[in-house]
Formats: sequence, structure tokens, C-alpha cells
Amino acid sequence: MLFRSNTLSFLAALLVGAVAAPVSAQAPEGATTLSAAPTAVDEDTSEEAAAAEDDIMEVLDLPLVAVDLSETSGLEYKEMILALESAEEAGLPASEATEILEGEAEAVKSRGKKKGFGRWVARRIAAGERGKVIRRLAKMRAKGGEEAELTDEEKAKLKKAFKARKKAEKERSDRVKAKRKLLKAEGKRLKLRGLEKHRERQADMAAKRLERLKALKAKGAKHPELDAKIAKAEKQAKRTEKREERVEDKRKDAGADVREERKDLKDARKDAKDANKDAKDARKDARKELEANGRGPKGKGKKGPGGKGKGKGQKGPKGGDR
Repeated sequence: MLFRSNTLSFLAALLVGAVAAPVSAQAPEGATTLSAAPTAVDEDTSEEAAAAEDDIMEVLDLPLVAVDLSETSGLEYKEMILALESAEEAGLPASEATEILEGEAEAVKSRGKKKGFGRWVARRIAAGERGKVIRRLAKMRAKGGEEAELTDEEKAKLKKAFKARKKAEKERSDRVKAKRKLLKAEGKRLKLRGLEKHRERQADMAAKRLERLKALKAKGAKHPELDAKIAKAEKQAKRTEKREERVEDKRKDAGADVREERKDLKDARKDAKDANKDAKDARKDARKELEANGRGPKGKGKKGPGGKGKGKGQKGPKGGDR
């Protein structure tokens, strides 16, 4: 899809327009190379998992995530540009770029800002990591220290690695599309990935926009459409708030249903246990009744002393329970 493939280029251009800063610089000798060993992360990055999900929400959220990351973390635009350009050159989907930026935003909250984000991402992408994995690895980056600058030699290696990966990503994308088409033909419903986060972002952005507009008015800003913009922002904020309330109600209802199902299962197990006990007691009562009527099961008693004599000797008494 053209929109999905051009999103990274558009966003990178947008960020470039914000600041005219160089993306890369000459590096000192002995900088980090592409051979850094990846850390094991438990993430399902299979083609089957990708085919079972629709990532359109994460594609739509990429600009929002980029803006949020720059505002809340203080990350330099050139770092984001390098990360986005690396993802694009390697042929990664825009949704995976969203994952990468989200991972850094989450990591900054726990460990603080760390320089060299763009260079670190470029190296991870060249090493073959997917967006989900890079997102998780971001939290594992040690606090302090700085990612080494890229040497000219390493830049050339990165470019070569990105070119090879772009070809592989195109082939993977074609296979995922084919698998997804098959799933749809089988009547299976695709999971809309990132839907809840998308709604949360919309609500958050609407609230921030309203806050900014009100702040402008409080400072005496003169704009012919300011009041109209505030009114529109208020409506949007209320709409997103109501939507969040409906989603939360659904979550609560779903939770209540799960709890009810668990209770029913617990009661069913108790009923089965009681029924089993009743059946055992009934078998005992039936055995006692048969024994009282002389029809109980034979015991393992010894045979009586009677034996065969001459002629038709009588049988000895039968053995009984002792």
C-alpha cells in the first residue's frame, strides 16, 4: 500500500523541516561495529503472527508517537530521523518504526534519556532485529554512556546491510500478504493491533490540544478562530473521553463475564465431586444390602475338610469370609 510505504519518508521529511541538523558525523577510531550480539527477547515475530494481525493503527499512530517522544523525552530530532531513515532503507513497515519509537519512549521513562538512539537503532536493524524486539531491547540499554559514532567504514556496511534487508523484507511482505489473504478466505478475523493504544493516544492528544488552546487564550492571544478552535477541541475531548468510558465499560463487562465463568466452573467441579461421593456411598449401601440377603460376593476363605471318598462322598462346607 502506497500510504504505508511512504509514511516513513513523509515523517522523516517533516522532522527534517523542523531542524536543519546533520544526521551523521565522523566517528572516532574503535567505534562500535555491526557485530554486536543481539540479546534474546521472547517475542513472536513469525510471519504467521504478522499475517494474523492488521497493523494499520500503528501506521496511523507513527506521527503521534514521534511528536510525543520528542516532547516528553527531549530526544533530538536528528536521532529520530536517523532511526526512521534506517527503518525505511531496510524496508521495515511503518508499524515497526512505531514500535521502535514507542520502545524508546517507554525506556526513557524508566532509565532516563540516553544519547545515540538513532545510531543504536541503525545497528540493531542492520543486525536483523524486528521492531518488536528492538522495542524490548530499548529497556535493556544500560543507563549512562553513549553509543559510539558511526565511522565511514561502518556507514558503508550499514548501507549494504540495509539494501540486502530491504530485498528480504519485500519477499517477507509478499508471503505475509499471501498468508493473510488465505486467512480471510477461511473466514478468520484479523486482530487489529494497537487499537487500544490508538484510542488512548487520541484522547491524550485531544486533551493536550484543548489545554494549549486555553493557555493561548489566557495569555491574551488574538486569533479570529481561537474560540471556535477551543469549542471544537472541547467537543473532540468529550467525544474521546466518552469513547474511553465505553471501552472501559466493555473491559469491566468482559471481566465480570470471565469471573462468572470461573465461578460456574468452580461450582460445576464441586457438583461433580459431590456426585462422585454420592455414587460411592450408593455402591456401599447396595453391597451391604446384597450381603444381608446372602447374595454378597464370595470371600477368599479356605475350603472345608470334606473330600472325595469312595463312591459319592459329600462335599465339605463352603469356605466363607473370615
